[in-house]
Amino acid sequence: LAQLGVVLELVQSAAESIGARLLVVVLPTKLEVEPESVHAVAASASATLGLRQPPERNGREARARMVEACRARGIEVLDLLPELI
Repeated sequence: LAQLGVVLELVQSAAESIGARLLVVVLPTKLEVEPESVHAVAASASATLGLRQPPERNGREARARMVEACRARGIEVLDLLPELI
């Protein structure tokens, strides 16, 4: 999460230096939008990688971290998941 913050701050600074507004758009994964179509593959990949939580949780947590990191820095963020489910 610390590295994410550094990257966001660098991009925000670059945008501000040219007078641009930064907008971060968070795109959902196929698993989040169409869980029934990829759940078995995602579960198998999670097991292979030794992940202990359900694959759906990984996407939710990553999304929440990104949104939180943007908001904490005053960066406008648009999460498209609610529009796509």
